[in-house]
Amino acid sequence: MEKLNLDTLEETLFVPMRGRVFCSRTFPDTFKDEKALEIAKELPEEYMNLERETEYTLMASAIRSKNMDIYIKKFLSKNPNGTIINVGCGMETTFYRNDNGKCIFIEMDLEEVTSMREKVFGKNKRDIILTKSLLDYSWIEDVKKIAKGPYLIIASGVFYYFPKDQIIDFLRKVKLLGNVEILFDTVSKSGMKRTKKYMKQLGKEDATMYFYVEKGKELINEIGNNCKLIDEHDFYDFTENKSKFKFKTKLYMVISDKLHMVKMIQLKYGDE
Repeated sequence: MEKLNLDTLEETLFVPMRGRVFCSRTFPDTFKDEKALEIAKELPEEYMNLERETEYTLMASAIRSKNMDIYIKKFLSKNPNGTIINVGCGMETTFYRNDNGKCIFIEMDLEEVTSMREKVFGKNKRDIILTKSLLDYSWIEDVKKIAKGPYLIIASGVFYYFPKDQIIDFLRKVKLLGNVEILFDTVSKSGMKRTKKYMKQLGKEDATMYFYVEKGKELINEIGNNCKLIDEHDFYDFTENKSKFKFKTKLYMVISDKLHMVKMIQLKYGDE
């Protein structure tokens, strides 16, 4: 991959990658992303400047990817030929961390993102780029033409930026895929306040955030449509050996989980 020269807008696509790179370099036994490390070498040095963020905020990005991987691997262990649909994919390297040689990944985002993604990652017959908004539901038929189910939709750090009614509609519409699971991270109302503070710290206070979930059961009651809650876990449940982190990092992780401020939620339509 050739050295990348990016403008300011394109640089924001790599913000979540900073956490994965930081963790891979500092705590590789917690999470390691070889593809992110490879890409980081080709980015302008200032784009991997970690000084504006704390260990906690950097680790939160990495742990989100770690959590996603745990669920994806579990899904693929049961469905090795299954399809992962990554909505709002950005510059995620999920495919490279979870490829089993059989599955299909569909990376879906807006044109300005997918064009950059193709420039960075190139083309891969099992990691397919789809230029669509998640709210343009023609993508459902596109996906059916590309790959068969069962499907796992993943949304990593995405739903926050959409009004609740749009996300509820999305979570109802995806039933049209048939046998489909949906995995995403979310925050509680109090967690939303903390997340907004983090965005302000990054200089992105103009990024309006809306969607949060207090309890998974309340969410599926709103969705209806025979949607099932398969799993709901506090964000740092799967993070072992927290003693190696700084005191503040450990403290924030404990408080987050104790107050259920950030969580992973997995939903499902179709047969168990």
